Amino acid sequence: MSARVRIVGLLFVVVAIAVGALVLSRGPGRAVVVPSPRTPVYPDLISVPLSDFLVGTEERTAVEQLRFTSTIANIGPGTLRIDGRRTDGSDQGWTVVQWLDEPDGQPSGRITGANLVFGGHGHEHWHLKFGASYRLQAVDEANEVASQTKAGFCFFDQIRVDPEVAGAPTDRRFLAESCGERGSTAVEMGMSVGWSDPYFWQLEDQSVDITGLPDGEYRLTAQADPDDWLMESDETNNATWTDLRIGTLDGGLRSVEVIGASGE
Repeated sequence: MSARVRIVGLLFVVVAIAVGALVLSRGPGRAVVVPSPRTPVYPDLISVPLSDFLVGTEERTAVEQLRFTSTIANIGPGTLRIDGRRTDGSDQGWTVVQWLDEPDGQPSGRITGANLVFGGHGHEHWHLKFGASYRLQAVDEANEVASQTKAGFCFFDQIRVDPEVAGAPTDRRFLAESCGERGSTAVEMGMSVGWSDPYFWQLEDQSVDITGLPDGEYRLTAQADPDDWLMESDETNNATWTDLRIGTLDGGLRSVEVIGASGE
């Protein structure tokens, strides 16, 4: 490489920094500038109260799992929009950008610390790694007795939760297909204002292991974006909890009863 080419490349980087932007490579000969946030309109992710509680026992291992449905919704004024890029189909490291809406119509964004992980168990697409965590503890104690970190979320519009939220579209704008396939080098995912993405109790990672857990009262907490990768308008409402009474029926089967929940 000549000295002149090196100097031109250096000047390009300096200019990008001067205007408050990052340059994200999109493959040979292509790049996109990620302007730094100015006065963005943020999304607001919340964990909807948990539901569909039951206890299942794995026949082969005899492991008892407390299963449940969890849902993340966007009730903020801005759209959740995530863009993942990698150099080729074998690269395990993704560059993940959260794009943000700006009042002037020109988007801004930032590169997050997140990575993508390829799903399985019927979810053959890419997920934002560790999009939620679940924690079980005794109601009268702070000690954690069981936990689960969900492998990831392919965020998309599944169920419209609040038509009254300003700016909520009537039709889905983000679909599961945009989360790509195994060989993809670019994926997009997100959640429109007023829409939610439930993960039902039958799915992988929608459980905590309660094998040998004594009967009693426990609190199950779900936390969206536990690693704080995403920029939101409100960072204090990402968690929800439900108090449960776990018991044992005649014949040894476990039971679960809801006795309280956040927001009640």
